[in-house]
Amino acid sequence: MLGLMGRGYVIEHCMSTFNNIQETKIYRSYVSEVLRALARRNGIDIPIKYSDLIERKQEAKEPESSAEVIDRIKTKLEKVKGVRQ
Repeated sequence: MLGLMGRGYVIEHCMSTFNNIQETKIYRSYVSEVLRALARRNGIDIPIKYSDLIERKQEAKEPESSAEVIDRIKTKLEKVKGVRQ
């Protein structure tokens, strides 16, 4: 696939996709803050920000210990070896 499309095209596509994801995140944060400000102006307090919810969602996963990472990689390698043989 890389040879067919060209390396530059694939890199450009990946960068474009990443930029679109970032723009979407920024837009969602902006809109949620505007709505939060409007609610606050009308006497409704929304104590938590959209960005805080997203960050918590990403932080919720506990980091793996080095032994867990090694075991996970070994398991995947064993599966790959089993498929090829």
